[in-house]
Amino acid sequence: MCNNVTGSFTYGGKTYSTVLMPYGKTWMAENLDLAGNGGIYYNNAQSPPFAKAGMLYTWQQAIAAEPPGWHLPNDDEWLELVKFAGGKQIAGNSLKMQIGWSNSKGKSGNGTDAFSFSALGGGYYSPKAKFQFRWLCCDGRWWSSSLKNGNHHALRLVHWSGLATITDKRINGWFCSVRYIKN
Repeated sequence: MCNNVTGSFTYGGKTYSTVLMPYGKTWMAENLDLAGNGGIYYNNAQSPPFAKAGMLYTWQQAIAAEPPGWHLPNDDEWLELVKFAGGKQIAGNSLKMQIGWSNSKGKSGNGTDAFSFSALGGGYYSPKAKFQFRWLCCDGRWWSSSLKNGNHHALRLVHWSGLATITDKRINGWFCSVRYIKN
């Protein structure tokens, strides 16, 4: 793991680590965990392993919660990060934490965390689905500020591959993880 952690900032009473990526952009190095903004913990639990992944937010909540001097990244900013981290096929492994990723059978899907981005799959919450909370530690989806054809976008990393993709299907109304990038 490369230790690019460059500092921190405090927002909503919590201090967040930041990472300066070698291509010059500063990102949050952990998922947003801001209580009182409508976010929810996975399975509504506030104890590990759920709280460790931060809270899940709707797209509107993620936009509304932007800290001063930071913003929700758009598709181009996510894709720039993916490109820098090795491209679509391997960026997931470069961005995922070295611990905490697994499937329901306990098979590891950990990454190398090569850039200290420390992505941890917080799963997601879909209020209209039969199984509303899905894929903690198996699937990570982080909101993008981009909106196309009425669909909200998110970056997706999964435990079983290094693939990093932008998705815009079936996620309107979902709750996903949030990372911000410095203005």
